[in-house]
Amino acid sequence: MHEDERTLLLLLAYVHLQHSAPAKAETLYAALVALNPNDALAAKGLACARLESGKPKAALAVLDGIVGPGEPSAVVQLLRARAFAQLDQSQDAQVAMRAFAAARTSKRTPAPRLAQQGEP
Repeated sequence: MHEDERTLLLLLAYVHLQHSAPAKAETLYAALVALNPNDALAAKGLACARLESGKPKAALAVLDGIVGPGEPSAVVQLLRARAFAQLDQSQDAQVAMRAFAAARTSKRTPAPRLAQQGEP
């Protein structure tokens, strides 16, 4: 699949999510993941669509399979927290939210320092 086709399918799936059609989004994201199991963006979309469809266990199964540099990212932790909350597993949801907050904090970088007059 060409990158343009992938981008179009990701966009279409996102539009379905935004317009209360998570089942359609899930189908598109699942197809993208089937074509490329290493597509973390499509996997995160699939997990989100499954959460919106009320399938938290299925969402967790997808999230547990996401690997790669920088994973689990803040987004993955936030989705995990939502899934655990839907499953009424409040302690696991709290742990995931703390991991989300830590991941968000670790990604912040200070603004570049402006040189003062007279400094080289």
